[in-house]
Amino acid sequence: ELSERVMRGGVVGVDAEWRPVRRRNGDSGASGSPSADRSEPCRHKVQLLQLAWSDAVYVLDLPALGDERLLPLLAPLFRADGNTVLVGYGLSDDIQRFADSFPFCASQLESPWLGMDL
Repeated sequence: ELSERVMRGGVVGVDAEWRPVRRRNGDSGASGSPSADRSEPCRHKVQLLQLAWSDAVYVLDLPALGDERLLPLLAPLFRADGNTVLVGYGLSDDIQRFADSFPFCASQLESPWLGMDL
């Protein structure tokens, strides 16, 4: 069901969650926060990816899905055919963290995906 939905595209709300990173000053970079520190390597991979259409929401447990299923399932979201528009708060940071977490998906993520960072 999800793979068919992803193939159809549309306006898709996206939110990624990962374990917060403790900074040296004691502050924590909140999961999915645009202020998260990108200067350090990706120590905490994206764990959950939420995808929302107007009539359905999916919460994906990425470690449970496994790397081999991830790219075929999610690659259509990042195609530049104008069929899919991604929206989300801190969207650019979420997508960057996803790419850092799953480098084998990076070539798909580098394509000019359509999105709106709220």
